[in-house]
Amino acid sequence: MTVDVPGATLVVTSWASGQTIAPLPGRGLDTTWFTAVAPRIASSGFQFIAINPRGIGGSTGSVQNIHMDSFVGDIVAAIDAMRLRQVHLLGWALGKRVSRAVAVAHPRRVATVTLLAAGITFPPVPLSAEQKGAVARWGSQAQHPESLKRFLAHFSPHSNPWPLMLEAGVRAWPEATAAQAPIVGTPLERWWSGGDEPVLVVRGLGDTYAPPTNGRELRREFPARVELVELERPSETAAAVVRFLKALPLKR
Repeated sequence: MTVDVPGATLVVTSWASGQTIAPLPGRGLDTTWFTAVAPRIASSGFQFIAINPRGIGGSTGSVQNIHMDSFVGDIVAAIDAMRLRQVHLLGWALGKRVSRAVAVAHPRRVATVTLLAAGITFPPVPLSAEQKGAVARWGSQAQHPESLKRFLAHFSPHSNPWPLMLEAGVRAWPEATAAQAPIVGTPLERWWSGGDEPVLVVRGLGDTYAPPTNGRELRREFPARVELVELERPSETAAAVVRFLKALPLKR
């Protein structure tokens, strides 16, 4: 379906019904990123509503001079357009930053924030020559699912949630990847805390690109509201998210 927001029309993909989870994809990616994990979570009684950012997957609207406030405004406007009072947010990569920024700016609209493969504080382990080559090719080849698979395999072959996202094939949009670059530079204080609501951090123990130390640091900083789950198998991702959300229902 589509929803109209100021200056744009956003394409939304929905699975099932129930308490609403709004997942936000990574930089330059669309809702195909969630086509494997979404049905697994939705089958446990949740509505999974994935929003394509402007310029991605049929969503329209200018991507010129886009910044974090633009992204946050679109997400909240889409939630309003769908007449949702409150949602659970789930973010991967850039989506984890945006989800936390939404929770900071609009705390009443967000019940919880779930972060998949959260990184930023601690850098990747030193890259091999093969990994550096994968990073260099990322921008020009990101639109090809097989290239995405090869790229991610360099950094987490066994225990990151990423492989779960890749099961059904994914798409990426290089032009949007470039346009979203300024969002990556948003100061940490604008989004780091993720607001005041409960946060779930799902980490893969084999993730070398965003090492598990990142999740442990977030848990150490906010022990009262951050739950950390470290996985050895990607297939455990959906179950970890469901366990967390079932204990924290949305406000009616």
